[in-house]
Amino acid sequence: MKKHKLLAVLMALVMTLSLLPTAALAVDLKGAVEGITPGATINDGAAEGEVPVKQVLYSTPTSLEWVEADPSIGRNDAGWWVGIKVTAPTGYSPENAKYDNGSGYQNFTANADGDKSYITLWGYVTPELLQTCANAGYNWMSYTWKFDWDGTDGNEQIVRLFLKVNQLTLTKDSDVLYPCAKIGEVGYQSLAAAITAASDSDTVTLLKNVAEDIQIPAGKTMTLDLNGHNIAAASGCAIVNKGNLTIVGNGEVTTTSSNSAAIANFPGATCNVNGGTYKSHNWYVVKNHGTMVIDGPVTVTTENSVNPSSLIDNGWVHSTDNVAGENVTATSTSIASLTINGGEFRGSSGEKSCSVVKNDDYGVLVINNGVFDSSTNTGTSNATTIINWNVATINDGIFTGSYPISNGYCSETSDKGLMTINGGRFTGVSSIFGQNVGATADQGKITIVSGEFTAPIIAGATTYKIEATG
Repeated sequence: MKKHKLLAVLMALVMTLSLLPTAALAVDLKGAVEGITPGATINDGAAEGEVPVKQVLYSTPTSLEWVEADPSIGRNDAGWWVGIKVTAPTGYSPENAKYDNGSGYQNFTANADGDKSYITLWGYVTPELLQTCANAGYNWMSYTWKFDWDGTDGNEQIVRLFLKVNQLTLTKDSDVLYPCAKIGEVGYQSLAAAITAASDSDTVTLLKNVAEDIQIPAGKTMTLDLNGHNIAAASGCAIVNKGNLTIVGNGEVTTTSSNSAAIANFPGATCNVNGGTYKSHNWYVVKNHGTMVIDGPVTVTTENSVNPSSLIDNGWVHSTDNVAGENVTATSTSIASLTINGGEFRGSSGEKSCSVVKNDDYGVLVINNGVFDSSTNTGTSNATTIINWNVATINDGIFTGSYPISNGYCSETSDKGLMTINGGRFTGVSSIFGQNVGATADQGKITIVSGEFTAPIIAGATTYKIEATG
């Protein structure tokens, strides 16, 4: 059985005295509580010591009303209010009863409607308490009352009300309540705070959709579990990785800012993308200057039909790229390594979009599998699926587009224009192979060992060498 952490908001002292049958005790909600539906009664009649306990579970989404402090009626703190109405057992009157919420027995005050057949109790949930719950990763909050029905320290019973923390909806300052991420059972109010707190090899689990730009610093190794939730960048790249990051789980990571990627992986960093959907509206969806492996149920796409950028850029466009507001300069020893073991990579429609994967300056690309599709690109000069400038190997996968492969050479250090095709299925609307714009004529080479190729012609206006060895 899974155990949940519990915070007892109001603690009660339990005494061993005479018993009453719990079936005679009626408990329901009363007061300014919206949209609450009682759940199952749990542990009905179970004893705490020798005192019967009736625990009433409320686990549906709950709206609690904010109330200001009013010391004249004993409400010393502002907070969210929750109340319960308790009807006295047969033969007892609330007029004679006392209750204890952990501060000793006290008499009940009269109900506003003058009805003496029941008693009303309330508890307060303060922002400070909710913050404590969130930071500690508590799943439940409980209120506990002990009743002495005849006022003689006898005939006692306990009533306990449970509220599920992450299902409350509050009418004031609700952003201070819920942790949006957790490490183990410890919650954090922002994804950035959880990442800062993460120790080596910790898993940070997303608990709700967030709008943040996050960065994994150099030297940190961690896993980010999207857990079915989304990350929308606040103003730049959604995820900037300078450490060792593994991303798992379902969820969307998006950015709509200009010159911003869903994932930006810096030199010296390692990023393993094992789940999620990634989108960028105005730049590359993925920008890699480090080491990246994409594997598992991953989707990379764009929804902006006028975005001219490739979905993935592996390597440097210029000698110095500006990424996430930083200048990233290539050196003669730079390597941007990208391995794709699976996933779906689909370009946008229209005539503006560029390649699905661009293996750029200093890029080393290995594709072992996956679906790569640029067939909805209607442009005639930029409708390639895989564009290679440096060193690329394709072992398998499905590649579809106006021309699935484009290649080009510019230099022996960063743009060698070398590609090896060991397998895969390639379908071209116009041709299989195209020529990179700006490439040096009669330089570069594609070596074909194996594969299936379907197109009206194999090569268009290409000047690099195409050699079949298989």
